[in-house]
Amino acid sequence: MELTLVPTTSLYLSNDRCIVEITLTNVSSDTVLVNKRLSIGYERSISRELYLKIYDEASCQLVSSPALDYDRPDAGKDEFIYLKPLECITTTVDICKWYKINLEKGRHELCVKAYYEANEHYNPSVPEEVIDGVFESAPTKIIWEQK
Repeated sequence: MELTLVPTTSLYLSNDRCIVEITLTNVSSDTVLVNKRLSIGYERSISRELYLKIYDEASCQLVSSPALDYDRPDAGKDEFIYLKPLECITTTVDICKWYKINLEKGRHELCVKAYYEANEHYNPSVPEEVIDGVFESAPTKIIWEQK
């Protein structure tokens, strides 16, 4: 599996919508079962398929923290699909809605990584054959203006 994160603009403003596009592609030669919902959340939260880590590129310090306390139903059986080789699914995420960026005012270069994990071992609706593990994107640089 390959996870990619693509910025939708060259400059992100902390008081605006901050949209990134995330695509999950089956790069294997086998058909795999994935969760098509691609819901964003946080690393330590449940009922999510995606989460982000956002670092200040200069200091390599994690600068993001959760911005929302959310309650989402667990994935149902109908939210899983088979991806054939080279097929992909895509979603968009608003960084500003989901994450607080803890930086001083000014312009910063940030490194954003996306993670896909959808095995939800606690959820009986998750089919056994769903692809297991955590898949991470390559680091993506964005320019961030903290207001």
